[in-house]
Amino acid sequence: VGLAFREAYRQRPGIKLQVDYDLYHPTVAGQYLAASVVYASLYERSPVGNPYDYFGALDADTRAFVQKVADETVRKFFGR
Repeated sequence: VGLAFREAYRQRPGIKLQVDYDLYHPTVAGQYLAASVVYASLYERSPVGNPYDYFGALDADTRAFVQKVADETVRKFFGR
């Protein structure tokens, strides 16, 4: 998950994946990225295209971006 956070920040420096008050706890986007990495790792399936948006709390652009980052990171890490 840490590798995916680093890659997301590299590709989109302004993205908010951690809350401002402690820079430790994840935002909704950070939680979604972490969950997407776990999903892709455990099930060996891409999270890209998953329509779940946490009841509208995650905009479509951010959702698609973190899904892509999770997929790319897991593929690279496992050599898939």
